[in-house]
Amino acid sequence: MGTEIDSPVLLSWILAIYTVLNAFRTIYIYYLNGLGIISLQVILVVVVGVLNVPLGILFGHWLGLSGVVLATLILSAASAIVEYMQYQKLIAGTAVGIWKK
Repeated sequence: MGTEIDSPVLLSWILAIYTVLNAFRTIYIYYLNGLGIISLQVILVVVVGVLNVPLGILFGHWLGLSGVVLATLILSAASAIVEYMQYQKLIAGTAVGIWKK
């Protein structure tokens, strides 16, 4: 082991964006969890978990380690959009069905 760590710039950017995205998501996830409205979150976790493996492998072949992390970032961004939409529907009082469970 040396004294320096060689990290690809792309990986650093992807991880920085992922960290900011998760900080944004956490606000809405805590709110939904506090209300006990977790059905949609459970579905998202399962779908994202299943999609993350093949997408990570595909992107990993193209971009290496950065591609694996990029796959997780993309799926987290999709989840963030759904979670934000659910939050907005609950606040507006227009949530029905899976959005309110």
